[in-house]
Amino acid sequence: MGDVRFVHNLSFLFIVLHNFTLAYPKNLERNSEGDNPVFLRKTRSIQLYNSLPGLILVHVIYGLPICTLMFRNFYISVPNEVLEAAKIDGTGFFGIYRTIMVPLSLTGFVVVGIWQFTNIWNEFLFAVTLTTQNQQPIMVALQNLSGSQIVHWNVQMAGVLLAALPTLIVYIFF
Repeated sequence: MGDVRFVHNLSFLFIVLHNFTLAYPKNLERNSEGDNPVFLRKTRSIQLYNSLPGLILVHVIYGLPICTLMFRNFYISVPNEVLEAAKIDGTGFFGIYRTIMVPLSLTGFVVVGIWQFTNIWNEFLFAVTLTTQNQQPIMVALQNLSGSQIVHWNVQMAGVLLAALPTLIVYIFF
């Protein structure tokens, strides 16, 4: 049944975790000549700098390793006997995927969706780096609300409440 199961492979896990943990600082550091970070230059060269599609692309690229790891851990928990029974019943590879794995994966999709939404909504580093003031998301705007000398607590707390509402709604309804 090894052709259907996602095989536990330590080298794959090492590559995923390596890319997940080291990708942020590696792609945002300046080179020895003091030029802009590599990721910033690449997004400018393909005209994705300061655009919503560019920010979405960045979040997709950096969200894939952890989402893959979450789904891997979810699929390992599926009993092998269920897949073997379906294969004995004459179900093919895509039939097993469609009739067994997809219905069982709905909770995994919800967990990954909530995690990814929360991660993207609260993200600050790429939002500051890849956007200018006209395109910045809400977390950057919250940081910009803080004054240098005088703190307007009522404005900051109202901004925090408004920024937290979408995440709260996602957690309540999903």
